[in-house]
Amino acid sequence: MSRFKELCQTYNRAHSEMADYLESCVQVIQQLVRGLETYLGIPEKRIQFRDEEGKDKSVHEAMYLENGRWHFDTAITMCPEDTYRQRRVEFRRCYYPRQIVVLPLALQRLSAEHFVITIADYSTEFKIDLLDENSFTILYEAIFEIIQTYYQNILHTILEHGESPLKLTYKDLEF
Repeated sequence: MSRFKELCQTYNRAHSEMADYLESCVQVIQQLVRGLETYLGIPEKRIQFRDEEGKDKSVHEAMYLENGRWHFDTAITMCPEDTYRQRRVEFRRCYYPRQIVVLPLALQRLSAEHFVITIADYSTEFKIDLLDENSFTILYEAIFEIIQTYYQNILHTILEHGESPLKLTYKDLEF
């Protein structure tokens, strides 16, 4: 075997390993978002992935690697539920008043079953064990608390900043 063929084999193995790693991360992100939808009872089509520019994308297109973690923004469309229900049959989407809450998340794979999830600017890391549903529940409850705290303090945030931020960060929740 030539040295070049040997290099090609090494390249193929490395490429396959990276593709497998990426796909396992994508599957965990999709599982995480489906679980969040179920846990919070988010209606259909109200949670999306966003890229760095804020555009709705597929999970593959939205995620980017930085500092050893896959970053992805999860956008949740918020609007009064009664407004959504009234319009759902006819339009199947949410109209004013609505707001899109963007959660900047990052995922790092530790092993085949263990991952770390972080929320931008939060000091807490959430350790996810794919075999332990409770590890997901802890993260989902934290996300619920973050969004709830944001809305409980939104008037103060708007008055202080002149508008509500597009992405939730820790500084938006400190009072």
